[in-house]
Amino acid sequence: MRVQTLGVLMLETSFLRIPGDIGNPETFDFPVEYAVVAGADPRRVVWEQDERLVELFADAARGLIGAGVTAMTTSCGFLARFQDELAARISVPFVASALSYLEVLRESFRRVAVITADAGALTPPMYPRNGLDPVAVVGMETAPAFRSAILEGTADLDPEAIAQEVVDVVTQLAALHPAPEAVILECTNLPPYRDAIREVLPVPIFDITTLARSLVQHQELRVDCDSSTSGC
Repeated sequence: MRVQTLGVLMLETSFLRIPGDIGNPETFDFPVEYAVVAGADPRRVVWEQDERLVELFADAARGLIGAGVTAMTTSCGFLARFQDELAARISVPFVASALSYLEVLRESFRRVAVITADAGALTPPMYPRNGLDPVAVVGMETAPAFRSAILEGTADLDPEAIAQEVVDVVTQLAALHPAPEAVILECTNLPPYRDAIREVLPVPIFDITTLARSLVQHQELRVDCDSSTSGC
């Protein structure tokens, strides 16, 4: 039987990829191949949403396919903006972003919240056409440890500081918005803090790592948990 291998198209960043992060192969119990897309830094992907990125990512994808990957995703949820263009150029199952869960969750949940790297940069064109509109979008853009390490690359990653910032943002979400039934982590660097999130908001959490496992196991994006629990 052919071993299923995940391909990950990576942004060009310098921060440490800790276990739980899409960029750390120890996050998964199956083979992972990585390709860093030269020139695809957070500025171009998150804020500029540069259309020229499509060909850069497509070229890197072809290299991963040549290495034998059977499914593919990316290391930044903002690449949802280019889902259709990239999927048309990639010959294996491909999902750019955990935001695609907004479509597959619509029959199971009515109130889904999104936690993102930058709430101001996350615009409706990044949501699936047939998906839910999130009841709330909260961002990490004003969290200094997160922003300096992950968005700006000006400081070393401090997991403990970021964990506390995530808790602060989720606490704000829980206090200010209608109780969400599920949470999607747009940012691929937030899954290491899932346990901290659940301490504040005990609902199912969907992110790039759950998406990756679904792609590898089923070659399509699907929900692989009991939606009545927080076991996702």
